[in-house]
Amino acid sequence: MNVIECISDINECAPAPCKNGATCSNLQNAYSCTCVPGWQGNNCDKGKLYL
Repeated sequence: MNVIECISDINECAPAPCKNGATCSNLQNAYSCTCVPGWQGNNCDKGKLYL
């Protein structure tokens, strides 16, 4: 039996999911955004409200 294994790393940061100057980190089957001050949320698309 021949088994062919295909492993490819897809760059989840390629479509630029992180907004407002955030830094995207490519993870295995996921991504993580590091927001700049003043922004929050999974994609850094929600402004922080300062009272």
